[in-house]
Amino acid sequence: AGVFVVRERGIAWAGTDRIMTQPITIAEPQRITTPYRLRIPQLGINAMVQKTGITADGTIGIPTNYTDVAWFTGSVQPGERGNAIIVGHRDTRLFAPGVFRELKNLKIGDDVYVDFKDGRIFHFRVVNKKNYYENTDRLAEIIGPTIKTLLNLITCEGAWNQAVKRYDQRLVVFTELVP
Repeated sequence: AGVFVVRERGIAWAGTDRIMTQPITIAEPQRITTPYRLRIPQLGINAMVQKTGITADGTIGIPTNYTDVAWFTGSVQPGERGNAIIVGHRDTRLFAPGVFRELKNLKIGDDVYVDFKDGRIFHFRVVNKKNYYENTDRLAEIIGPTIKTLLNLITCEGAWNQAVKRYDQRLVVFTELVP
């Protein structure tokens, strides 16, 4: 299951009907190059970046494996003004560690880097982290419009719900571009 569901009137967490009050436009502008590595030195993460969009069931996609992360192409690119979104797995189907298993251990001030194939490197710094339940009405904080240059890292968190085979919360680590 994906992280969010795109509805006619906006975006909601997967598995809920709660809609963001300010819908976003999902559009993929023409880009010369895209992010290819996410590095988080404090956690030993050096992951390939896949691209993901909206799945057939209307959710934001997830990486195809447990070692890569995925940039949501409906968000801005890391380094552009706005909320860029990168998602990664907390664990595997057998609960072995995924790339973002230790994401909760990041602290304010920790560094995050996004590398592009054309040689550009964007340096972000952690400014906050929060857990959100699936029925949150705070999605605009995560994916809504902003004049800042932000990168939000998202993974599963909370209690495992066996009936729906997913966690009941999402951890969002908010980072801001270092000038």
